[in-house]
Amino acid sequence: NYVFCGGRINLAKRQHLMIEAMRHVTSDVRLLIAGPADSAQDAQRLTDLVDRYRLHDRVQLEIAFHDRERLADWINRSLACACVPFDEDYGYVTLEAFYAGKPVLTTQDAGGVLDFVTDGETGRICQPTAQSLAEGLDELATNHDQARHWGAAARESIHERKINWPETVKRLVA
Repeated sequence: NYVFCGGRINLAKRQHLMIEAMRHVTSDVRLLIAGPADSAQDAQRLTDLVDRYRLHDRVQLEIAFHDRERLADWINRSLACACVPFDEDYGYVTLEAFYAGKPVLTTQDAGGVLDFVTDGETGRICQPTAQSLAEGLDELATNHDQARHWGAAARESIHERKINWPETVKRLVA
């Protein structure tokens, strides 16, 4: 029963906000953050937060580069994926989650992620605060049927948009 938060680790991706949110959750949901840190300071920031709030039993940090198979396994076994950057493009995290049939937890100021996530249909769009994200985490953790339904809708929406390599190549050579 965990939410996966993958990708490069840095301040703009705001993984620290997800750790802050874990202080406020009331369910048994866990958080798995995985990816390479852009700097030693970025990695240390997350480790320090987990230590400060004594969240070792709730937050797992896998700060390193991981192969595609391992990332796919983590995504596939997760309840949902979290993508909470500040005003970035949609990135692969959202697409990977949708292809795996996982809803995405994001924020109102995430940028391109919002082009894909529809609140209450393919995920949950929260305010960019720890408390709001905690409420989103609890909602997913306490209603697995809803999470599965949103994940199925996410997968369907990405297939409808035809975002895949064969379609991309076809458009590029046309």
